Amino acid sequence: MKINDLGFFLGSKTYLENMKILTVFSLNNGVIRGIIRIRKNTNLVVILDKIKFEWSSKSKDNLGYINFEAIHPSYKQTDSFLISLIKGCVSEICHRFLPGWEKNSEIFNNICSLSSIFGSNEIIIIKEYILWEFNFLKNMGYQIDFSRCSITGIKENIDFISPKTGNAVCYSIGKNYESKLFKVPKFLQDTNLKISKEEYLSALNISGFFMQKFLEQNINKLIFRKQLLKKIRNLKFL
Repeated sequence: MKINDLGFFLGSKTYLENMKILTVFSLNNGVIRGIIRIRKNTNLVVILDKIKFEWSSKSKDNLGYINFEAIHPSYKQTDSFLISLIKGCVSEICHRFLPGWEKNSEIFNNICSLSSIFGSNEIIIIKEYILWEFNFLKNMGYQIDFSRCSITGIKENIDFISPKTGNAVCYSIGKNYESKLFKVPKFLQDTNLKISKEEYLSALNISGFFMQKFLEQNINKLIFRKQLLKKIRNLKFL
């Protein structure tokens, strides 16, 4: 069987001599892995490069072979270390949490949207990446709704999130249990608000907690994400 598709390059690892196993998050077929032979004229790609590829094998159960052509390089000489970390975060989250051969066009399109703003101000990029993580949870079936209180239904003063359920509650409901709840960073409800460094870190703590809880993976094994948290803590412009 043969498959022709578009995708984002997520990474590769060495496989035997002069071969690599490529991992691609494709538009129509989800995460696909395939073998490529490394030759002198083999195209070089970096994480989140958009590629056009052909995958071939006798069945989906086999590793298969892959040939590709880069159509939209993600790397620019002006890319900062922060942008490289965010690209790495997207790659490793997709690597670890997305099942093979399962289409998810929403996550694919969200990566397209995130990639399109990599030339923007770094404060904007961090915010959009955090929103990408929450959208990732949503598109995996675990939406955290900050828009209303899960108990009363009201939309004002949504201050807390339950770590047990992921449900948001208003101040009057959650105030007596504040020490057991997450405080909602206000920019998750209104993305136009000015954001502090502490709110960035708080939001990443919340999304990381629920990725580990719902998707049953150790979030501390995400190397790029750990480095991103460290980088944000040390930023001076926030």
